[in-house]
Amino acid sequence: SLVPQFGIKAGQQPDGTGNCVGNDGKLIPCQCPPDRALFIQKVQAAAEAGNSEGVPVSFPTDNSAKSQKARIATSIIVLQNLNSKGVGCPAASTTFLDQQKAL
Repeated sequence: SLVPQFGIKAGQQPDGTGNCVGNDGKLIPCQCPPDRALFIQKVQAAAEAGNSEGVPVSFPTDNSAKSQKARIATSIIVLQNLNSKGVGCPAASTTFLDQQKAL
């Protein structure tokens, strides 16, 4: 799949107040990251529409570093707008930023 892997599983080290541990020990909602199949559907819909909740996105399919970075950026935008504008999961619920920096 061209959609990057989350790199983190939901529900890690819950603190009893709805927070779990995400990337680099940051606290994230325990339901994050979301179900992967649902996430892929949302990314596909955003790519087809050219935006996620009004934020422009692109999803190039070649394997250049530039295209991989664009796909990760789109994935972050979709993740953060998963349920509605600004209502989703933080980037720290994945390793997307680390993956982007590695390119």
